[in-house]
Amino acid sequence: MAIDNNTSSNKPPLSIRAVFEKFLADFTVNMDKVARQKYAQVLQLFARCLNEFGYQDLDIEDSDRLEAQSDSESIEFIDFFGPEMAAKSLSTFLDWYAIRRIPADETNAGAAGTVTMNLFLWLKKHNYLGGDIADEAMEFASGNAAQLPDAQHALRLMTAFVARQTETDGKPAPDTDGPDHFRILKVEPGSIAVEPRLRSGIEIIIVAPEDVTELLKTNWEISGRTGRLENEKRFIEVANIFPL
Repeated sequence: MAIDNNTSSNKPPLSIRAVFEKFLADFTVNMDKVARQKYAQVLQLFARCLNEFGYQDLDIEDSDRLEAQSDSESIEFIDFFGPEMAAKSLSTFLDWYAIRRIPADETNAGAAGTVTMNLFLWLKKHNYLGGDIADEAMEFASGNAAQLPDAQHALRLMTAFVARQTETDGKPAPDTDGPDHFRILKVEPGSIAVEPRLRSGIEIIIVAPEDVTELLKTNWEISGRTGRLENEKRFIEVANIFPL
């Protein structure tokens, strides 16, 4: 996600860790225990993602600053940078990290998007982050919160279909290419056209149940393995579905 360089706000700069703690204490004060725990879990995951992978979203100048500081003392990403860097890495967190760490069911699926949307709304409201950056981050998080439940529902249905197809249609012969990530190019009732990441430029038509294809969107990604049953391509393993 591209982030505008307008970082203006009226508050003195605070670290990512500091604003996360302030947000959690202020925003969840009237929530029940389960909701507070959900917010805390998402923010802990976001902080871990930033510490592990936030450097990948830095420009050369910021990367050099972090490296120079790390050479003199041990410091974590979330203690060195302010919330604008959390906005820069939001897509890394929502589109990749959170999907792999938050339990895959429809009730949990939208949690990361909802929590981060409210985080950036709070940051804007309290002038810890410039409006343009906060607005873009909120829009991105809102879209993620809306799409993830559909992706997880589709994953559950597709997993059940893959397990069931051997009993109903016979066992597909596995392709020799092994597992891959497949970008969805086109969705039609009962089938999807996908492009495998390891064989880019190739379009494969794969049979899928209509209750799954009703949920899928173009440019989403399916992680799994394909096979052939008579003249049809099928998924024989599905690990995850990512709304990219």
